[in-house]
Amino acid sequence: MANLMQLEIVTPDKYFIKRDDVVYAGFEALDGGFGVFANHMPAIAALKDAPFKYRDSNNEEHFIYLSGGFAEIVKNKITILSILAEAAEDIDLERAHAALERAESRMSSRQNQNRGTFHGCQNEISLILKRTSY
Repeated sequence: MANLMQLEIVTPDKYFIKRDDVVYAGFEALDGGFGVFANHMPAIAALKDAPFKYRDSNNEEHFIYLSGGFAEIVKNKITILSILAEAAEDIDLERAHAALERAESRMSSRQNQNRGTFHGCQNEISLILKRTSY
């Protein structure tokens, strides 16, 4: 089929995914959102820490959390290089919500009022919310 694309997602420790049946991909770049169909113009983009969505030839949608990185789009192939890739179905929501509660508790406790701890908790909360925003 001429309207299909290849998708490869690579992290430092593994070849996360390789598909040859992608109809659409959507992701957040630092300068805005990307929606990619077959025959998209060539592009390179720096990625935000955000969900990545793709639809396969069976019209099934799949979600993957990406921790930054870069995307290259060329000749009906999307290559993603990311620090971390995590499929939505592999994220333990119960564990993520418990981590969120711990971070919120640490942030609000009076014994951790120094600026570094506060910003660290904010960053942790932001990351948890991004990972679970599907």
